[in-house]
Amino acid sequence: MNLALYKRSLWINAALAVVLLACAWYYDAMLIAMLCVAAVLWQVLRLFYYLLRWNRAGLAAGGIRLLIWVSATTGVMMTLDHYSSLTQARGEALVQALQAYRAREGRYPQSLEALAPRDITQIPEVALAPSSGRKFHYRLVENQFRLMYVIGFRMASEYDSEKAKWESLD
Repeated sequence: MNLALYKRSLWINAALAVVLLACAWYYDAMLIAMLCVAAVLWQVLRLFYYLLRWNRAGLAAGGIRLLIWVSATTGVMMTLDHYSSLTQARGEALVQALQAYRAREGRYPQSLEALAPRDITQIPEVALAPSSGRKFHYRLVENQFRLMYVIGFRMASEYDSEKAKWESLD
């Protein structure tokens, strides 16, 4: 079994996986997670190809590449989970500030900006990535409010003050 033929391919895959893993901390982690999953699927298809041709060196290299991409995907998913937890904590802080405002004023504010700086130092952003700049969506309906945030393409959560709980929107 001669892996020397695949050495360059292994290094390129490892370098790309590390770059994507690093980018997940600074850019859209959901998009990068989807890219990593696509890379895993591509490696699985390559393994089937090497299996059909009974290329032992290709199977060994393909297995290593698959391991590289599964590891990168796991790391990116952990990053996405970190940002999701951070966003949830920021949302909870906003809910507490909104409730403090209502206890003081007898009503909810017309916008989140009315909370700063008395109830909360500044209005937090959705923690999808440091460069995202996404805001929480606030809506006042009669004497109740809804607070929503979106992570990625299809992941969203909304807090309903009438039910007093967060709900996942898919």
